Amino acid sequence: MQRIENLELFQQFKAYETKVATENSLMCPNTTPESPAWLKRLAQKNDLSSSANTHYLLHGTRVDHVASIGREGLKCQYARPHGTYGQGIYFTDDSCKAGQYAGDTGPVIRHGHEGCILISRVVLGNVLKLDKTCVGRVASPAGYHSLMAAKAHTQRPDGLYTRQLHNEFIAFDDNACYPEFVLTVSLV
Repeated sequence: MQRIENLELFQQFKAYETKVATENSLMCPNTTPESPAWLKRLAQKNDLSSSANTHYLLHGTRVDHVASIGREGLKCQYARPHGTYGQGIYFTDDSCKAGQYAGDTGPVIRHGHEGCILISRVVLGNVLKLDKTCVGRVASPAGYHSLMAAKAHTQRPDGLYTRQLHNEFIAFDDNACYPEFVLTVSLV
C-alpha cells in the first residue's frame, strides 16, 4: 500500500467538501455506506466531515492509471459515456466490486495480473438512491450531490441480474473525491 499526496487536489477536495457541508447543513445524511470496520476506523482517525457525508470508499483501476490519477485525480471525462448509472466516478464499499475494476478490461478479471484499489475520500452529500439504471446521466439531479445503486434494491435490466449485487456510489464532480491510498492487488 502507498499513500498519494497531492496538495492542490486535496485543497480542491476540501473546498468542495466545505461547500457541500454548507449546503447540507439543514439535512442529515440520508445514506451511509456499509463500509467495513477498517475503513470506518480510518475515517474516524482522519476525522472525515459528517456534515458533508464524507466517507472512505474504494475505486478499482489499472496499475498503469495510478500515476496520472496521482497527478490529476479521478476525472469524469475518462468514465465510460454509457455507464450503467451515468458518466461519473464510481465507488463502492465492497473490495470484491472494486477488485472487478482493478484489472485490464473492467469487470472481466484477468487472472495472474496486478490491479489497484484506490482508497478515496468521497463527499457523498445528499445521495439519491436509485430504483433503476440511468445510462447517459452526466450530473446529479438538482438537490443531490451523488447517486447510489443499492445492493438488493436497484433494478438492473442487463439480463444477468435483476438487482444490484453491491453498493455503488457515483460522483459527478471531479472534486468530490480525493484518492488517498493505493492498494496493489494480485488478481487470482
